[in-house]
Amino acid sequence: MAAIAYLISLLPQASHENQGWSGIAIVIDGDTIILSNQRLRLKGIDAPEIKQTCQINNQAQACGVTAKQALQRKIARQAIHCTSTARDKYKRFLAICYLDQTELNQWMVEQGYAISYYDYPAQEHEARLNKRGIWAGKFERPQDWRKRTAKQEMENSSKDTYLDYQKFVQIIKDIYDRLFGSGETDE
Repeated sequence: MAAIAYLISLLPQASHENQGWSGIAIVIDGDTIILSNQRLRLKGIDAPEIKQTCQINNQAQACGVTAKQALQRKIARQAIHCTSTARDKYKRFLAICYLDQTELNQWMVEQGYAISYYDYPAQEHEARLNKRGIWAGKFERPQDWRKRTAKQEMENSSKDTYLDYQKFVQIIKDIYDRLFGSGETDE
């Protein structure tokens, strides 16, 4: 029984302690900010990644950059306030942030710059119907884009490693030949 209690104590515990931050935020991307030297993930939303593109009017658009810029423009270097009661699996605080009375998480979904993680389904539905932001065209859900690009990067890095290894072997052979000769004679 003591072993079970010990194992349970090792499990991550949800913090029910309310954390709060106020001040001028640095916007990292459409769903991540730094406020009071603390990295915060906007709770309940998922914005396109910085390198992610979308198809709007049959043209590639930098929708991740657009989401970041929209949040920057909305905040406009004004003081915001964020609260959190939980962390994500990467230990970032999951925060709900406000600019005066405007909830920024909700605003990002309403404007079509982020999708809802169950918290803002009505706002996502409205943005979709009105073709706001990413809903004006075609896009890959950010979490699907992250999975796909991570897989591609892993495949590419293994190819690069193999190529780098081949180059390394050739360099070693060349150095050996220069130091000790190739063993061939000019006869």
